This record gives sequence, structure tokens and C-alpha cells, in this order.
Amino acid sequence: MPDRGTDLSELVERLRLAGLVLDDLPEIPKWAHRVVAEALTNALRHAGPGKATVVVNDVYLEVRNRIRGLSTRRGAGYGLSSLERHFGSRLVYGRRGLHWVVRVYFP
Repeated sequence: MPDRGTDLSELVERLRLAGLVLDDLPEIPKWAHRVVAEALTNALRHAGPGKATVVVNDVYLEVRNRIRGLSTRRGAGYGLSSLERHFGSRLVYGRRGLHWVVRVYFP
């Protein structure tokens, strides 16, 4: 298992103030901070205020949020594609039922 550490507190606090409902984060591997930051920021940007969850187990890290209608906000489109280039097939993301899920498998 990779070295673990969490230092996403400033981002999480800003997202919470903007309306994202998020339980305390589990311990996040340092190499996965960027994935969590991108997924949580996208959750608020595209789904609006609501609940997001972060799960870490022995196999993967997952960020999930409920999809609320169609997003009219568009980003530059480089965040997830940049992560995909970095993590390759270890990163999967997309719609799963009523949720948007970003999952990265541990190396």
C-alpha cells in the first residue's frame, strides 16, 4: 500500500463553504491527492451543491457524487483527461446509475 497522508483540508473547507456536503476524508495516499481534488471540484462545478463521498479501501480510491440534471457548466476539459494520461487504465470514471464516479486503483 502506498504511503498515506492527507493535506486536502483547505480545498475541502472551500468546497464545503460553497455547498458541497462531504464527510471527513479518510486517509488519502499522497499520490492520489490530485485525483480527489479534481473529482471533488468537478462534483461541485457540474452537479452543484450536494453530497460527495470519498472511499478508500485496499484496492482503490473512489469519489462519488449524485448527478443532478444536466450540467450547463463546462470546464476546459483537461482535468480528467490529464489524470487519465497520468494514471492510464488505473483511472476509471463515468456515470454509474444516478452517480458520477471517479475511481483510481492502487499500483
